[in-house]
Amino acid sequence: MGGDDKGSGFTSQWLTGMTGVMPQNVPEEEALDTARIRELQIRKLAAMLYVVRASNPFYKLKLAGHAFDPATGSLDDLPFTTRAELE
Repeated sequence: MGGDDKGSGFTSQWLTGMTGVMPQNVPEEEALDTARIRELQIRKLAAMLYVVRASNPFYKLKLAGHAFDPATGSLDDLPFTTRAELE
């Protein structure tokens, strides 16, 4: 998962420490201050987008041409997916 993810607006630097499946409950994360929570959320979003762009044909097409930097972008910048699109 190294290198740049073309068109994503971020590089694999965001994936540092993100390996395998992310657990739902991590006690150490629950004690983080606001700034560290934000940093963790950004890393997790970047990791998820990286994997989805690489492995999911629907989202690969849907996100094509949408440069998004999890550190500076708003979730509103990502295209909305409707239930009808998934059915």
